[in-house]
Amino acid sequence: MNKVTLLLSKKHFIAVWCVVVALLWLPIQGSACCGDFPLEGLEAFERVGANEVVRLDTPGQCEILQPGASNQRYPVLLWSGAAGLSQESYVQGLTHIATYGFVVAIAPTMSNSRPDLLLACVDEVTNYSDRADLSQIAVAGHSIGASSAIGAGIDSRVTTVLAVEPLLNENSGHLPSWHSTQQGPLLLLLGERDSIATIDMSEPLFEDANVPVFSVADAYATHFEPFRDLGVFKPMMTGWLRYVFYNDQNARDLFVLPERVICNEEDLSCEVKGDFQ
Repeated sequence: MNKVTLLLSKKHFIAVWCVVVALLWLPIQGSACCGDFPLEGLEAFERVGANEVVRLDTPGQCEILQPGASNQRYPVLLWSGAAGLSQESYVQGLTHIATYGFVVAIAPTMSNSRPDLLLACVDEVTNYSDRADLSQIAVAGHSIGASSAIGAGIDSRVTTVLAVEPLLNENSGHLPSWHSTQQGPLLLLLGERDSIATIDMSEPLFEDANVPVFSVADAYATHFEPFRDLGVFKPMMTGWLRYVFYNDQNARDLFVLPERVICNEEDLSCEVKGDFQ
């Protein structure tokens, strides 16, 4: 073998070795949990989390999803959807959230604002889940379900509320008095093309809230954006829950100064009330 052939062989070996290392490295990065994502901003929370999720077979009214691989206790998310939609309508997106370390309970469909029915899921989680940390509860919902979540937010057991395109209609049972009696910070997610739960409808909630409020509006979201997989709101909700309950650094960077990355994202606009640390 001459010198030129040997040199080419060495180069070929090095090139092949680099490819092998890269292929081995990528799966490790892709499966990294939550705060260890190589991606930053909302893109990091588009990826599936580290936990496998199981759906519990229970006789109750609430559908329960929970991480299934460990005996750890996880924060709880109670969810209420829009009127006329089944509990299945949001399962894909809520399963995504559960992979990040949350027990998720999906309340039955409601035609009016019913915080009591949403909070009734706490009893079912208590009875049927062995993974729930009931000292850490978030309530969330879409449309009339977001109104129910805001009503549930006055309960002392609730840590935070996530209101997605809330339909704040007093004719459907929403009470403005809920706005000023919240127990924890509020994430308000809106769509600028939502003609049903308009941005103007949420202004009294933002103004009257007695807690810090982080409002994010997507320039293109309609009222139907969250159906199935929660749409553009999925990484925002996932990030918020990781920030509130896990103090995840990637999630903190979304909402806390000096980074507050979410407010620099294309097509999003922010309005913030109160202090987020």
